[in-house]
Amino acid sequence: MWKTKPWIVQSGSMEPTIMTGDIIFAVPQVKYFPNQIVTYRGVDGRVVTHRLIKQTGSDTNLSFVTKGDANRTEDADQIGLAQIIGKVVFTIPKMGFVVAYTRTPAGLILMVVVPVTIVAYDEIRKMAREKKKLA
Repeated sequence: MWKTKPWIVQSGSMEPTIMTGDIIFAVPQVKYFPNQIVTYRGVDGRVVTHRLIKQTGSDTNLSFVTKGDANRTEDADQIGLAQIIGKVVFTIPKMGFVVAYTRTPAGLILMVVVPVTIVAYDEIRKMAREKKKLA
């Protein structure tokens, strides 16, 4: 089974391939190759999704040059295998905006509290109707 975690894309550095607000799923691989899109932890700890441009070093000290599709230049820092979270294998367009919205108080109310209230109200009405039938 895949060991993966969803990530919300928060910048336009990979547009138009991957858009801001998309949710991506990155799966660890045994090997990585140039032209693959990967999610990795940068030297500053940020999670980044960029394309592998070229491979440098040997099997024991392998590193990659990365670049966002929308960026004019390659990323300044090379990344090692230990920094790579996984290869991007699946994208859900724009769903990240919905997920991010549900993390706000207004989003929580709209996306969770309102539907739960509607379902609860509907169930109470059904129970009342059944009670009338039995009486």
